[in-house]
Amino acid sequence: MLTFGISHRGFKRNSNQDRFFCREFENGVLLMSVADGMGGQAEGATAAQLAIDVLGEVDPALVPTETELKRLIREADRRVRQYAEQNEKFEGMGTTLTITAVRKKIAYWAHVGDSRLYVFRGGELSAMTMDHTIPGFLLADGKITKKEAMIHPMRSGLLDCVGCGSLDLDSGRFDVSDGDLLMLTTDGLHDYVSEQTIQAILRSEHGIEDKFQELVDAALETGGHDNITVVGAQF
Repeated sequence: MLTFGISHRGFKRNSNQDRFFCREFENGVLLMSVADGMGGQAEGATAAQLAIDVLGEVDPALVPTETELKRLIREADRRVRQYAEQNEKFEGMGTTLTITAVRKKIAYWAHVGDSRLYVFRGGELSAMTMDHTIPGFLLADGKITKKEAMIHPMRSGLLDCVGCGSLDLDSGRFDVSDGDLLMLTTDGLHDYVSEQTIQAILRSEHGIEDKFQELVDAALETGGHDNITVVGAQF
């Protein structure tokens, strides 16, 4: 198994409010996450970092389940809300949070916001999470296409996130096969690079580091309008 993560500020933002996490524990569990902060530069970065700090405190003996990953998101939500309550200038801060943990070829995940978890298998890319946005729900209901969702005027308006909503979490699990690539991204990548382009890059014979760099470069070539983050594992 090979893992790699990369983040870029982009060309339009003064700071990087994205954060990512990737760690393999001694018991063989791989834990990965992305967080995309919002609420202003300092506020967004702080919210994302608070969320990722929760993962950094995970017991190395972690046995992942959907319930445990949702608990981690709820703990992140508690900390972000508490921080905002104690620091008036941080009112309204929040972050997306998408987590996956792999153990014995089973991937568990939990998610809130519009960051994504993808599986690339057999040359085909599949999104395992749904964006908690209006176009995300419209896409899930089959009322718009993926192309229409990418250009929808409400694509950046989150309906839920850590620290700023009802925290209506999604979660799931799926089997992991040899050759699979698991990838978590923030919207600075998948909102600006088409699924066809992402798929073409991942189909190349390059290693995971080169593929992820090419994905970031593709987002930058569209203008680098947002922070760009991708982290994942090749099995």
